[in-house]
Amino acid sequence: MKSTLSALLIVALATPAFAEGPSSSLREAAHHAALTESLAQNRPTRHRSWPEEHPIVLGTIVGAGVGAVYGGLTCISPIAEGSGDCDYYTDPSGVRAAGMLYGAAWGAGIGALAGLVVKLALH
Repeated sequence: MKSTLSALLIVALATPAFAEGPSSSLREAAHHAALTESLAQNRPTRHRSWPEEHPIVLGTIVGAGVGAVYGGLTCISPIAEGSGDCDYYTDPSGVRAAGMLYGAAWGAGIGALAGLVVKLALH
């Protein structure tokens, strides 16, 4: 369609017989068709919301938050000794902070993968 329209427009504008005289309606029709096609291509697309545009980033942020809360509540981390229960430690604040970091890292990874699945499903 585009190549036919382009060829018609080139012939209409390049040929002296079409440039002047009674056949100018063909040139006007070609110009109108090209203008209509140009306007159709420049239509604004539907504006998508931020979560629709960035599902992986949203999944990472939500996953990191949920993972940090879970890690902080359970005191599960690579440095935790014993059962992972916060009551096991005399001062669990360091283990709780390590659990939050550990949980945030895992949660961010899992959230990013979930966001990737959503992105692939939407596109």
